Amino acid sequence: PWLHQYERCPFCCKVRAFFDYYCIEYEKVEVNPLSKKEIKFSTYRKVPLLRRESSGVQINDSSLVISVLKSHHLGKLDVGTLLTYYPYVEETNDERKQWWQRNKTRGEYMNIYRVMYGEEFSEKQNKAILEEAKWRKWVDDVFVHTLAPNIYRNPRETLHAMEYIMQPGYFTQWEATAAYYVSSLIMYLLGKHLKP
Repeated sequence: PWLHQYERCPFCCKVRAFFDYYCIEYEKVEVNPLSKKEIKFSTYRKVPLLRRESSGVQINDSSLVISVLKSHHLGKLDVGTLLTYYPYVEETNDERKQWWQRNKTRGEYMNIYRVMYGEEFSEKQNKAILEEAKWRKWVDDVFVHTLAPNIYRNPRETLHAMEYIMQPGYFTQWEATAAYYVSSLIMYLLGKHLKP
């Protein structure tokens, strides 16, 4: 599979750690944070995004990638079939209060933290599944949001964290320079916004 990602994105790091733990081979595709031209094939404009070239299957969202692939690993069900167990439910426009969000699609995947084994399991296994789901949700809702204020504490540290963008091979010199400074500013402001 192809993992479209940002190197420093904590959600992307989570997926890479999962792949490494389960020895899943994958190719990284670094996405330009400004143009996002590497994911122009998709209407989903966030990372991580996993795409299987052979089957054309695309999995959006780090937690969904982990749930689907772990379910596939444990139960050997087809990935396309497993994706049907995680329906995407869109919010209606009426549920959005802000005027700038009215034309944007927003929603969530159902069962996103659940692993689907495709077979019956014992009460002990069910408790383990629920416990894992609880901690995976905590990582997404709490832990990951504590990283930005700690990584991007000041402008110097933020620029240092974004130096990977300037490495040869990712983008053209102009794209790299623009992404470096704009991304640094955005992440620094995000870190300040999330600071407790």
